[in-house]
Amino acid sequence: ELVSGGSDDTCSHTAASGSIVSGSDPAPGRLAGGGGGGSTPPAATRESGSRFKIRCPFDFTDSRSQTGVAKGTPAQLKADGQTVDLHGLDRVTRHPGLWSFGLLGLGNALLVPSIPTRLWLSMPAMVALIGGSHTDSRHRRGMGGQLCEQVDEVTSNIPFLAMLMGRQDGGVVDSFVALGDEIKVLDGALAAAAAALWVARR
Repeated sequence: ELVSGGSDDTCSHTAASGSIVSGSDPAPGRLAGGGGGGSTPPAATRESGSRFKIRCPFDFTDSRSQTGVAKGTPAQLKADGQTVDLHGLDRVTRHPGLWSFGLLGLGNALLVPSIPTRLWLSMPAMVALIGGSHTDSRHRRGMGGQLCEQVDEVTSNIPFLAMLMGRQDGGVVDSFVALGDEIKVLDGALAAAAAALWVARR
């Protein structure tokens, strides 16, 4: 994957798979792996051979974000181009995948008497905190994704922090009401019941 250009201040993110992205459409035969006619220049051959590269593992987390917070897609902004259109877990944290695993480890850490085991079970939460901040830092610089200023202002890495600080539309109360309307409350209740049953059996 080769993408030209640096980071910008918008929420748009352009990516191409198996092709070279530039300011103008490439000529036939210059696409990596393309079947156009003509000979392929040596420069294009070298570029096509290096389109696969090592990337940060955190770039591949939270890929199911509904508002594109993890992807940096234009769907993040409403028609006015300024208001962020948040939805579901993106209101809670920019990294729900990391924090789901981290909070699961913290919950189990509270159930064991051994201090070393507690520390070991708490490590996923540290990965979510440090790894999430690392990912945000990279995305602010346009590395592995995009995190524009508008989204950065109304979301947070730490779960519920942006909501509790009233940084989303409508303040604290309205943001939690909106979250309740956007998620499946029944699924959350079933998950909470299963967790309570697990704790009660310990």
